[in-house]
Amino acid sequence: MDQSERLRRRAERRRAIAQRCTAYAEAVARLTPEAWSRLEVACASLDDPSAAALVERALLFAKSHELYTPEPLKGRAFQRAIRGALRVYVTGLALAYEVGAEFEPAFPDEVRPRTKSSGSPDIDAMVDARQLVESTLVERHAVHPLGPGLIAAVRLGEGAVARHDMLPPESFAAVYRFMEPEIPYSSLLPQ
Repeated sequence: MDQSERLRRRAERRRAIAQRCTAYAEAVARLTPEAWSRLEVACASLDDPSAAALVERALLFAKSHELYTPEPLKGRAFQRAIRGALRVYVTGLALAYEVGAEFEPAFPDEVRPRTKSSGSPDIDAMVDARQLVESTLVERHAVHPLGPGLIAAVRLGEGAVARHDMLPPESFAAVYRFMEPEIPYSSLLPQ
């Protein structure tokens, strides 16, 4: 495969990710009050003020950044070591973030719109999708306060959608399980 073919495939992958992220953000923005209530119930264990819920949110974050390993390499010691070290590192960062978030407000007053282009329409679309998700959370939180578990589920759902092709299927399923009943992953794919 030559360089131009690799670049073409990379651009196609990036475009597909941008389309999924945009579809997810638009679906989050369209959630009904009833859907938000169902999500609240589904995320109740993540919203608990206990240390266990904090750790569970950190573990979900780590799963959303899991390193995909092709089947033939899974048994190799160096691959297991890299995956284990990465899991510990990412979980530690996520735990530190969750502890810090306990002492900070959940949202800014508003989400500032993007003011300049990255030069790539796909990257711009992903940034816009992220801002739409955040704006939706801010607006919903103003009407009905959202717990940290629900906020995490929505944000991690977006990350899982963006990294779907790079995550092991079991990690994607674990992270996206809260959002799947309201926004089926299959509904985000081009028809």
